[in-house]
Amino acid sequence: MVDIERKLVELMCATQGRDFSQLDHPTLQALLDLPINDLKLDSLERMEFVMGIEEHYGIELNERDIIACTVLRHYAKLIAPRLGKTNSDAAN
Repeated sequence: MVDIERKLVELMCATQGRDFSQLDHPTLQALLDLPINDLKLDSLERMEFVMGIEEHYGIELNERDIIACTVLRHYAKLIAPRLGKTNSDAAN
């Protein structure tokens, strides 16, 4: 799992008050492909998650792009080019 994807799961867990360190690799992979709506985030938690991404990576995400992300892996594909990585780097 690339660092971006791992960090996204870590940020998601922090937003929900879950222990990231206890998640195994298959669980991490499953979370990356789980629909955002299935993560049971309320609007405040989703905003905290996005703000965590922006703060960690020093980027700003626009609302249209945020709405288009339906699974965590989509965020990785959105972030990677802004960090000088290719989409294939984010997908691995």
